[in-house]
Amino acid sequence: MLSLAVQEKLRKPLLGFTRFLHRVNFAGAWYQFTGPINRYLIWQSPFFKGFNPTLIVDVGANTGEFILNARAAFPNARLLAFEPHPDAIKTLQTTHRNDSHFVLQPVGLGSETGTATLYVPDFSPGSSIVAKPTGEHREVTIAIRQLDEFIDHIPSEGSVLIKIDVEGYELEVLRGGRAFLAKADYLYLEARTTNAIGCTFEDIHRFMQSIGWAYLGAYDSVFAPSGELLYFDALFKRLVTT
Repeated sequence: MLSLAVQEKLRKPLLGFTRFLHRVNFAGAWYQFTGPINRYLIWQSPFFKGFNPTLIVDVGANTGEFILNARAAFPNARLLAFEPHPDAIKTLQTTHRNDSHFVLQPVGLGSETGTATLYVPDFSPGSSIVAKPTGEHREVTIAIRQLDEFIDHIPSEGSVLIKIDVEGYELEVLRGGRAFLAKADYLYLEARTTNAIGCTFEDIHRFMQSIGWAYLGAYDSVFAPSGELLYFDALFKRLVTT
């Protein structure tokens, strides 16, 4: 871990480099390259590795970047993934075909069981039920289930970590998972404070507080050229025992 003095020496040149990337319109490409590295390092940190979950639930698994990070950090954990995108499902099935502790549910999650339209742009991680892209995209009808329907996957012993990244549909997933959340320990999800689609961080924070969870902090934050916070990953911990 770098000392505070070293971090302070690095801060100004890094900020200058960031401003330069925005001026030359290269920030987006740079973040796409460095983002996966940063997220890997987050889950390799002693703080996160200390969670040592028995079960990891990935809601909005896409092609499995988070699953690979989770497997590297927690080699003995069971993995339960939810992903409705047909192309992403094929990738997940191929990548994890030899992982006996990996279970894929090819459905979306929401507050009610039914169906929904998934809008799929060229950049598949941006697929959303909430926001219809203005450019080229596909529309796919997907099955929606409630997280509570999968409560039997929770082990009798050990801890449970849930990750959610569903492009604005996070609150609907949470509303359909109250019973599941009552038996989980940590929640890590993407949230937005400005230009939100579907729900804001404030919406999520209020809901989590109402069911006995505490907000611990923000990770992997992304900022606009103006310095405005666009989105980040929020970490919550359950405080109320059941």
